[in-house]
Amino acid sequence: MIRKLLILMVASAAFAGSLAWAGPVKMRIVIVNPSTTKTQEKEIKNYLPKEITLKDIRDNGGLNVEFDEAQSLLFVSKKVELAPGETKSFELLLDDVWVVPDQKTGDLRKRTDGIMEKLKDSAYFDQADLLAKTIYGRLDEILRTQSDPNVSRQQHIAYFRDNQKILASILEDVDRLEKILVTTGGPPNIDLMENTDVNLKSPTTKTTWIVIFIILIFITILAGAFYFTWQGQARVTENIFTREKDATFSDFNKDKKEERKPE
Repeated sequence: MIRKLLILMVASAAFAGSLAWAGPVKMRIVIVNPSTTKTQEKEIKNYLPKEITLKDIRDNGGLNVEFDEAQSLLFVSKKVELAPGETKSFELLLDDVWVVPDQKTGDLRKRTDGIMEKLKDSAYFDQADLLAKTIYGRLDEILRTQSDPNVSRQQHIAYFRDNQKILASILEDVDRLEKILVTTGGPPNIDLMENTDVNLKSPTTKTTWIVIFIILIFITILAGAFYFTWQGQARVTENIFTREKDATFSDFNKDKKEERKPE
């Protein structure tokens, strides 16, 4: 427990001591042998933040980088032999992936600007303007929080995760503005939409064939139902016709027999 506590504390200190927007992140892991008489073998196993991928690790600091499938997280590990009272440290260098790209926020701002320009003289401008102002405010807040040099690394990561949720809500509101524009008779801004994360691609060939087969199966089932229904109705009609015919001709035959009887 002492060893794990020391590792976590030193890693936190390394995060807290770095600027939130100043390039790569240094993560230091320190392991200590608390015994003053025995040589001990200790095992390091520290999980990396969920946003980190292999390509984001610039320097593994001499540790093994592995993937935990159960938790879907990368972790660093190593078995280290420590002399009595010895301390060893390992330093990882990670890319700062906890920043929303300027292009993404810029595209959303540009898309909002384009929609508002087209709504300028419409009856829906005031309604759209209220929504647009909240979009601009949230975009400014994202830029402010991720550029603040006074926050700790943990706070920087927390801001990023919150900003991801804010981005999703902004995209929904920009789509609402787009619908308002279409309601007024204006065309959607296709050029700007192509630069966003909205998926406008056509369905894949596999998806198309699946849809076709589902339609064919449905038509086959429907045709079979009609066929068997028609067969049943035909048999019922035939039976009714046969009974009526037999009844009619039986009366006729009875009359003829009576006529032929000798007097």
